[in-house]
Amino acid sequence: MHQTMRALLFSCLALFLVACAQPTATTPATNEATTPDAVHAAWVAALKASDQLQVAELLAITPPEARAMEAGRILADVNDRRAIPAGSAIWPGAFQSVAVRSVQHAEDGLANGYSLWRYEQADLCYRTELRLVDGAWRVAGWYRTVQDAAQCER
Repeated sequence: MHQTMRALLFSCLALFLVACAQPTATTPATNEATTPDAVHAAWVAALKASDQLQVAELLAITPPEARAMEAGRILADVNDRRAIPAGSAIWPGAFQSVAVRSVQHAEDGLANGYSLWRYEQADLCYRTELRLVDGAWRVAGWYRTVQDAAQCER
């Protein structure tokens, strides 16, 4: 009976290890980075949530130390804007919401995603530059845009 219990425990442990090793649908390498639309939506969500790890993961910058520094800089800028008091002369009021808009595919390996950031007194359009890097879509830049504002209205 002692050997039977040992064999049963070993089988359960082996089954557990095999199950843990299986990839899931939420693994970033197999899901999030597969389309520019998914990466753009994840980027905007990470900015809104102030998720520095996710922002860094989505950036196309290498090495990882530079990616972490750039993610911190971007989020500091986003959070500074949220901290500006409502009705300030230097910013259009308090943050209200953000909406992911269209993604335009520019050429092979390049795309632009747009998001509309709503504040009390104005709506601001941002462009996310997306690039295919080593088979995964990544964020190459994020800018406020006036020229492409019509993309945010869609």
